[in-house]
Amino acid sequence: MRIYIVTCESFPAGMAASARITNYARALALCGVDVKVVIAKRTEVYGQQTSNIAGDGLVYGIPFHYISGTPARSRRLPERKFRDLLDVFATLRFLKRELSAGDAVIGYLDDHPFLVSRLLGWCSHNKVRYVSELCEYPYETNPSLSALKWLERQYVLKRLFPRFDGVIAISDFLAEFARKHCKDECKVGKIPILVDFEAFNITDRSEEQQVPFLFHCGTLYDKKDGFSGLLEAFGRAVRDYGIKARFVSTGSLENAQHPGLLRSIINRYGLEDKVSFTGYISREEISRLLAGAALVVINKPDNLQNRSNFSTKLGEYLSAGKPVIHTAVGEAVNYLEDGVNACLVPCGDRDALSNSIARCLTHPEEARRMGEAGRELCHRSFDFSRNGEALLKICEVE
Repeated sequence: MRIYIVTCESFPAGMAASARITNYARALALCGVDVKVVIAKRTEVYGQQTSNIAGDGLVYGIPFHYISGTPARSRRLPERKFRDLLDVFATLRFLKRELSAGDAVIGYLDDHPFLVSRLLGWCSHNKVRYVSELCEYPYETNPSLSALKWLERQYVLKRLFPRFDGVIAISDFLAEFARKHCKDECKVGKIPILVDFEAFNITDRSEEQQVPFLFHCGTLYDKKDGFSGLLEAFGRAVRDYGIKARFVSTGSLENAQHPGLLRSIINRYGLEDKVSFTGYISREEISRLLAGAALVVINKPDNLQNRSNFSTKLGEYLSAGKPVIHTAVGEAVNYLEDGVNACLVPCGDRDALSNSIARCLTHPEEARRMGEAGRELCHRSFDFSRNGEALLKICEVE
């Protein structure tokens, strides 16, 4: 059986999406499946730092192929749009050469309804199963849902979801959502966050740090990652408990959602010499910082996006054996137990978050035990190598 993962995400280097696609592919390969990642559009934005150069290659032995032959996008908008359209049909031609009846396509294609519609038609005609990946509530990641995007979401839910043969949902919430909108015979299964456990089962170097630091790896946005609330909670922990600690975050202050607000928080709590931003960094550098961190925090606000999803970076934090503070929202609460393998705090309660930060930093042995319990949870539930059979079952014909 062949299963091709079709995406428009930057690959193999990229953010959480590329890591999840890689783990899907590796899990399926362990089950003996002939798997390939097909990138259906050019992903590297002209004038910005390039993450991917090769149009074809291998990652962990898994082949990947850019339909255009290159990840590089044109500097000219008309040409980019024209190429994107041509690549939709080039993708269908490529799949026609590679797949046959009984094979499957996994579509990791948020916000690409035209491509999904064409793929569904092609798969149905050629008796190839189409399985949709669902790790976010559709279109909820947009900063604001315009009327056009609202209509697009209605089209996706009413016209595309009923044609899926299977759905890979990252959470119970999204699995139930899929069952509500898909046909009865659609195979819906939950595959939680996946992590390469051995890659992130790294040596702890937190005791080598002269000053312990809290590490944040994510966006500097409030809707998704509650960043301003996290920064203020750290400031309160420094002010109210007198802790000596640093705060290290990926991203850049200039590109934050509310840079002025963040600067005011830094000034209010005197954090100028305690907070640093790394900008964009490689996964190797992320691993190095994670190894040195004394604590990691996932401060998800209570909203539809976060109630439905499951933060991929949680798996990486747990795999590294780091003590984790997580707000009590989303799929994570089905796995995390307060005081055992993580600290759970109420969403939006900055005092509770500040108290937990201070306690973890001032009770290192207690935090270490919690981190070890989290590592065991990760190996048991989130290691990609333990999820291949469940993933394959969603893709196979009964």
